[in-house]
Amino acid sequence: MLTPRERALLFRACWDHTVARCQRCAIDLKGIDLRARDLCPSCRIDFTSAIRDHLLACVAAAVLSARRVVADAEALQETSARLVKEAQQLRDAARIARAEADIAVRGGADYDRVLAEDHHKGWDIEPQSYRSNTVGWRPKAFVIRVVAGSLQTHPLAAPGETVFESEIEANAYAVAMAKAWIDNRPK
Repeated sequence: MLTPRERALLFRACWDHTVARCQRCAIDLKGIDLRARDLCPSCRIDFTSAIRDHLLACVAAAVLSARRVVADAEALQETSARLVKEAQQLRDAARIARAEADIAVRGGADYDRVLAEDHHKGWDIEPQSYRSNTVGWRPKAFVIRVVAGSLQTHPLAAPGETVFESEIEANAYAVAMAKAWIDNRPK
């Protein structure tokens, strides 16, 4: 008996051409002829093995299987990208929570020491560039300030195609990007 996946492939790829020949009845059987069972409709000989052999050799089935593999790979790639993004968001949230806790413990007095990496027009800039899995370092930064006792944070990331060979280069770009964001921000 064919598995559900084999049966689906049989009907999608082989419905219009011969997949097995019954020697006893001298008839060719198309995928459509084997709708419900893997048996010859006349003499009831089991064609499961012959159908599986056909699926392995059939070009139409191979093309559909390859498309399915590509679709599965694309889905895995999308899931992986989503998980990487979610992990980065969780790291960002944890970093903000740590900063807020430090500020609360110190009463805001040591804010500069807690978060500051670079300063620009009342904002602190903390570069957070990260290594991409495949291409190098991607620039990222947080811009942070305290206004009336409230912590304001904004994560900034460079466009996806922006990558550098070193973390230092990526961080320098991230700081410049953050300063441009601060300068172009509505007052």
